[in-house]
Amino acid sequence: MVCVGCSHAGIVNTLKRIIEITGESRIQTVIGGLHLINASPDRLEKTVQALNEYDIQQLVACHCTGDRAATFLADHLKCEVVQGYAGFSMSF
Repeated sequence: MVCVGCSHAGIVNTLKRIIEITGESRIQTVIGGLHLINASPDRLEKTVQALNEYDIQQLVACHCTGDRAATFLADHLKCEVVQGYAGFSMSF
C-alpha cells in the first residue's frame, strides 16, 4: 500500500521513486490526495497513461484529487478507483 498526503511532486513521480527505492513494482492500493483538482484534460490523460503502466490494483482518490479528476480516473484507469472521504475505512 502506498499512502500519500497530497502528491505535490505528482503521483507518477512519487510512485516512480517508491519503486526505485523498494524494488517492488506491484502496488495493492494507492490512497491519498493526487493533487489533480486543477489538472487540465491533457494532464489527466497523461497521468492515466502513466498510471496504467504500473501494476496497481486499487486507487483511493482523496481530497485534493478533485471530483472531476476522480471521475476521469475511474473511467480510464485499468484498476479499481474508489472515492475517499472523511471517515473512509478499508478492510485488509
